[in-house]
This record gives sequence, C-alpha cells and structure tokens, in this order.
Amino acid sequence: MLTNPRVQLVVFFLGTITTLFSAICALAQNDIKKVVAFSTASQLGLIVTAVGAGVPQLAFLHICMHAFFKAILFMCSGGYIHGLQNEQDVRKMGGFLNAAPITSVCLFIGSAALMGTPFLAGFFSKDPIIEAINLGNTNSWAIGLVLVATSFTAAYSFRLLYLSLGSSSRMLVLQPINEDYKNLVGPLQRLCYGRIVAGVVFISFLVPLQISTLSLPSSLKLAAVLVTAIGSLVAWDIVKLLHQGEDTGDVAYLSFEAQVGFYSLIVHKLMPKAWFSLGETYQMQVIDRG
Repeated sequence: MLTNPRVQLVVFFLGTITTLFSAICALAQNDIKKVVAFSTASQLGLIVTAVGAGVPQLAFLHICMHAFFKAILFMCSGGYIHGLQNEQDVRKMGGFLNAAPITSVCLFIGSAALMGTPFLAGFFSKDPIIEAINLGNTNSWAIGLVLVATSFTAAYSFRLLYLSLGSSSRMLVLQPINEDYKNLVGPLQRLCYGRIVAGVVFISFLVPLQISTLSLPSSLKLAAVLVTAIGSLVAWDIVKLLHQGEDTGDVAYLSFEAQVGFYSLIVHKLMPKAWFSLGETYQMQVIDRG
C-alpha cells in the first residue's frame, strides 16, 4: 500500500478527516465519557494519518503511547463517575483536586501527555508524526487540518481539566467522592509512572526503518507545541461560550458539534422516514391499484 501514492493519499485524507471531526465533536460534549471517547477516535484518526504519511512505525509507536494515557483517562473518569453516584456531566463537577488529589493528578498528567507536552509519553509519538508529515510532499491543506486537529486536542483537554479540577465545586452536598477504593488508585499510579517513562523506553527500540535527514526550520519543528498552546487559549473562550447560560441548541455550530454532526438525526430519523415514505408510496401507487 505504501508504494501506491493514490492509496496512500486516500488513507491520509481519511485519517485527517477522522481526527479533525472527532476533535470537533469532543469540544462541545458535556459527558465526560464522551469527551474521552471522541478523543480516542481522534487519536485513532491520527494513527491512520501516520500510516498514510508513510511512517507506519510511528503509527505503532503512537498506539503504544496512546494506550498509557488513554487508559488512565478512562479510569479517572470512571472514578469520578463512581464517586459522584453515576453523575457524568462535567458541568456538575469541579473542585476535584481537593476531594480526589491522586486521581486529579493522574488526570492532569494524562491530559498533558495527550496534548503532547514535552517529555511525556505523547510528545515522543505525536511530534515525530507531525514532523514526518511536514517533511513529506503531502497536500498542504491536509497538513493544515492535522495541525488544527492537534490544537483542538489541546482545547478539549484543557476544557476537561478546567471543568473538573480548576473551577469551583458544583457537586451536590451529599455526594461522597473520595479515594477509598484502592483497586483504582494503585493501577492509576502505575499507569502514571508509565506515562512519564514510556516515551523514553519505547523510543529507544522503536526506531524508523530509514533515517531521514531532519532539515526542518525551527518554526516547523515547534509547530506541534505552538498549536497546542493556541488550542489551550482557544479552550478558555470555548468554556466561556458553552457555560454562560445559553442553550447550545440555539447556536448552529455548537448544536452540530454536540450532536456529532447530526448523525443520530440523519441515521435514526431522516433515513428511516424516507424509507417508510418510499414503501408507503410503492404500496399505495404500484401494488395496491384496486
């Protein structure tokens, strides 16, 4: 497949569209599990993008790195949901840093690794993928979409951190969130250590098959870090926009993001309605003529 430029370009565009669309949908989700789930879909799209860019070894490296910080994000989310008695809305959370410090620190480090913070696990896989894309002769629009999706990754990660850790508590008084469940805290700590050292360990033996000459200018070398910083700034505006008391259904683009591109409306309502109308028309006008 890697020897066919047309197939490679199609795979690259499919991965780019997947990572961008999933990141856009994650920006407006209020369910903490959905934010992490769309983040997973976005990172899988980045992995497919790396395969389309001709660096499958970096795609495999990102799978390995992604396993550490995404596992811990799901476990932290589950711990919060369990402590809040099955409450999943991030708008009803906040102030977890004092109530669950170990889980909160693990969530912070996992989100930082997901954003590609230097020297954490995600930095050793995301940055080489973006550098390899910039080194190739790929379509410039596709490269721009990858960078935009990277900034959105930082945006929804920063929003999740702000609503769960940095803001004031919005929990009910009688919700006893704590860290008494040792079966969760122990694995969280081990995964946290893995996120810190896994990048150095894996990069030592997962090297590219062909050593390429790195002749990128400093602006392109720092592209991933810069778009991550921009995404964090954008997240602050998104937080103020989504949580100022307005209904997201009244804003067209927010409704598009929150409803996953109107997928449920199209697949579960409009398409069945069209088929039923077609069947009724065929029954009444073609079959039943008497």
